Amino acid sequence: MTCEVVHCGTQVNGSVSNGSAVDAQLALKLALIVLSLVSGQTAHDAERVLLPIKEGRNCGYIDVKGQVIITPQFSQGRGFSEGLAAVEVDRKSGYIDEKGKLVIPLRFYHVERFSEALAPFAVQARIANCWGNELWGYIDRTGSVVVKAQYGYTWGFSEGLAAVVVCTSRSDGRLGFIDRSGRMVIAPTLDFAGSFHDGLADVRIGEKYGYIDRTGRLVIPATFEMAYPFSGGYAAVGKATTTKYADRFGFIDKSGRMAIPFKYEDAYLFGEGLAPVMVKGKWGFIDKADRLVIPCQFEHAFGFSEGLAAVDVGGKYGYIDRTGRIVIEPRFYIPGEFHHGIACVMSDPRDWEGHVVKKGYIDRTGKYIGGRSTDYWFCRGSGSILPCSHTRFYTRLVVTRRWHGAHYHRPCEVCEVPLPAFSLSE
Repeated sequence: MTCEVVHCGTQVNGSVSNGSAVDAQLALKLALIVLSLVSGQTAHDAERVLLPIKEGRNCGYIDVKGQVIITPQFSQGRGFSEGLAAVEVDRKSGYIDEKGKLVIPLRFYHVERFSEALAPFAVQARIANCWGNELWGYIDRTGSVVVKAQYGYTWGFSEGLAAVVVCTSRSDGRLGFIDRSGRMVIAPTLDFAGSFHDGLADVRIGEKYGYIDRTGRLVIPATFEMAYPFSGGYAAVGKATTTKYADRFGFIDKSGRMAIPFKYEDAYLFGEGLAPVMVKGKWGFIDKADRLVIPCQFEHAFGFSEGLAAVDVGGKYGYIDRTGRIVIEPRFYIPGEFHHGIACVMSDPRDWEGHVVKKGYIDRTGKYIGGRSTDYWFCRGSGSILPCSHTRFYTRLVVTRRWHGAHYHRPCEVCEVPLPAFSLSE
């Protein structure tokens, strides 16, 4: 029983982007962290939690007790979102309900998860465009096309808006935002845009980052070398002090006021009232009053979810509680966030070639659902169960290091937020 994973990484037209400016092992590990694990259930999903597994060549679904609920029969299977899961058979995609009934026929070239009752779908393009060989649009829960396939790529909806790529040539494109009717409400003029959180989205203008509102108006000036989405009213932002890349981080509020000064070497989003920060190469956690609640002692740290946070101790991840006490011993190579009391984890490293790894679902005690982890080969077409703070961790690496055209394709499988896009013309 295993977690579904994606087999892409930072690829452009089938080739891995040049990352010579970044340490190869670090880049690989970060890429795996972002694009590794799937099966997260969103907060608005039904109470029944079904987890995708793969047995042999077929995907099916188990419950939290490890019992098979939907017999493995699909070549691909995604996590459930809004009561539906995308599945694939013979390279055609559709959706099943929680009983395993096919409710949207297998007739699409590619599909993504539902968010706010709409899901991206793709058709093959006759001519490759700025984002690949597909054209993207949106369908509703009946499978009817709501927005025709016309964009280089599309993300899921967040706060009523979705980012779309409008190709201006075969090698260049710009981002804009549409509403659920398909109307372009923010013109496609952006090189980079994050998703909307708390009514604001981070954007890049030139070499600096700022924030726009839902009308596209720049409400927080582009003065930062790095910017994260807002979470709980605060956003982590970075500035350059010794290099051209962000090397000092603090937090702003929605007015743009500096709430926590630029004093940290790195920082992520607030989650459950605490944010991971780095001091002298070690990670700990602060609260919104800038009090160090958990001392900086870890090699790396992710945010809290359901009272637990993944931390790196000696090169492997375990989980701590809000007091900083280790409650699940470090033994995982890649950790997932807890949702509905379950996290998807990977216990061994893997590479781009699809070598066998061990992964599975664990409960809050660290026990594997079904009693064990299993060997599993890479499988195309899944996504990340990691939260947007984790995906943005990788975003910063890609953007600041100028990996030309680097991009990844999947929306966050936990919070249904469209992942950031990258400039296609640098």
